[in-house]
Amino acid sequence: MPWNKASGITWKAGIGTARLRISGSKTAAIGSIASAFDSHTWPEVVLGEFEFPTIGHVWLAQQERGAEVEFVRAEGDTIPFSAYERSIDRPTRIVGVTHICFSNGYRSPVREIVEKAHREGAWFLMDDYQDCGTRPIDVRAIGVDFYVTGTLKYLLGPPRLAFLYVRKELQDTLIPTMTGWFAQRQPFAFDVKHLDRAPTARKFEGGSPPIPNIYAAKRSLALIEDVGREAIAAHVASLTQYLLQGLASLGLSLKTPPTTVGPLVVIRCTAAAEMCELLAKQGIVVSSRHDGLRVSLHLYNTWKTSTLYYTKSAATAHFSMCGHELLNLTSTRQRR
Repeated sequence: MPWNKASGITWKAGIGTARLRISGSKTAAIGSIASAFDSHTWPEVVLGEFEFPTIGHVWLAQQERGAEVEFVRAEGDTIPFSAYERSIDRPTRIVGVTHICFSNGYRSPVREIVEKAHREGAWFLMDDYQDCGTRPIDVRAIGVDFYVTGTLKYLLGPPRLAFLYVRKELQDTLIPTMTGWFAQRQPFAFDVKHLDRAPTARKFEGGSPPIPNIYAAKRSLALIEDVGREAIAAHVASLTQYLLQGLASLGLSLKTPPTTVGPLVVIRCTAAAEMCELLAKQGIVVSSRHDGLRVSLHLYNTWKTSTLYYTKSAATAHFSMCGHELLNLTSTRQRR
């Protein structure tokens, strides 16, 4: 069936197709996990303050069913492992962590948090939406219990297509109450009177999958595999370091740690919206996130292809000019 064709992502992430489900969004995927918890014995949910808002919204909504949600506080633009270590204890049942923070590019210490969660008997949910597609990843080697990503960002695909991995032992025991006909063992039996969930991670699906989006995503996934994730990771890291060096020479302050390997670099900027408009007029697409100007780097960003992208010298000139504009905008805001 066509939705299975989208699972080209699976073997590269160390996932078998039986452990993967397709969803229309990350929100729906995580909602199906939340629906599998017993409303009478709700445990504590631990989330970092750097999660994308939809993660918090899904779990906060479970408070009406008895959930207790604790947010691990950030320390500036980081959440060190020690902060998670203090929050995760025996009452904790699930820990949700974003791999890369959408607003500042911070990379979470995932392996350490996974180990701590498992030592305390908790499950681990990893949100990789802001990084998947830029480097190799093996979710089974990391030891995550749930993993969610989507095609809209660095998988270079269309919206409305997300993936959820569920560890084998959990897919056998958890029973999601948010369900639909594609979560059934035989969806095309069209049996309205019986609920017969699939024995695989497909039990976490819902209604009809977005078939046109899947066909489009097949091409983007094939492109990433043709280029190679290792090659993409090295390319993004080199671009990131080049960008960081240029920004440092302009005296700009970063929200992203200087040791980052990408793909997100966020410049501290109190006039981020204005700067986005300024750069857009010069053909440079960035985004504003609170007090940060976010630059996203991928395989198509290069200074070598002058016909489509800026040459290295041209990029330097643009960063220099826009950097001074940025400094002016920032200092003006700070004086107000």
